[in-house]
Amino acid sequence: MFIGIIRDLILFNPVGKFLYENVYHCYFILAAYVLFVMWLGPFWMRTRKPFDLKISMIAYNFFMSAFNLLLACQLYTRITDNWHLKCLRGTPEYYQKFQVNMSLIWNLFFEKYISLIDTIFFVLRKKQHQISFLHVFHHTSMCLFSISFMTIPDPAFFLVFAMCLNTFVHFVMYFYYGLSAFGKSIQKYLWWKHYLTLLQIAQFLLILLFMVISFGSGCEKMEPLQALVAVFIVSMIVLFLKFYQKSIKKSKMQ
Repeated sequence: MFIGIIRDLILFNPVGKFLYENVYHCYFILAAYVLFVMWLGPFWMRTRKPFDLKISMIAYNFFMSAFNLLLACQLYTRITDNWHLKCLRGTPEYYQKFQVNMSLIWNLFFEKYISLIDTIFFVLRKKQHQISFLHVFHHTSMCLFSISFMTIPDPAFFLVFAMCLNTFVHFVMYFYYGLSAFGKSIQKYLWWKHYLTLLQIAQFLLILLFMVISFGSGCEKMEPLQALVAVFIVSMIVLFLKFYQKSIKKSKMQ
């Protein structure tokens, strides 16, 4: 198992990988993640001092920022080069353009799982108040959706568009987290913190708009997974709006 995980880090072809070869591996990781960050981790840390993870957090966040920027650029190129195919899903050309690069599909999938590490940092630093329902729900939901996306022979064009936006937003967010990890000397200059939430809300609104246009124009047909994605996006908009309102009230009180 350990060798398989290491192989995931250095190989690009998803076939035979630890997470790809059996979907139950993914479910096990997600179940262990929720169990640890919500109960086992806080229980284990209750008699221990917070870990000093400053260097690890800086390295992790800047790595994730660079990784997501790379993915966003690859997806942007894929979208702009093949914009004329947005209404041709199901054709051989569409399949060839959007599924042939398995390394990109795998990296998008793998990114969702290594993003779980940031919550573990919260637990080890005894920052349990930062682990909200929104945080855990967002992480686990994206991982679950990524499992389904890996099995789609020709993902809907709006899903590719959504992944491009999502990776760009993550690039900005992780860059902010990397700067913030340096401490108060840098944090006082990060006045744009609240705009990160607005950026996430704008992302979901744009994806929802693109979906409506795709379905309304007849380019896409409503399928079970796509309907679930639509419900998820609406729920994310509602949850992030509530989170933004709370953060604004909190900042005014301070």
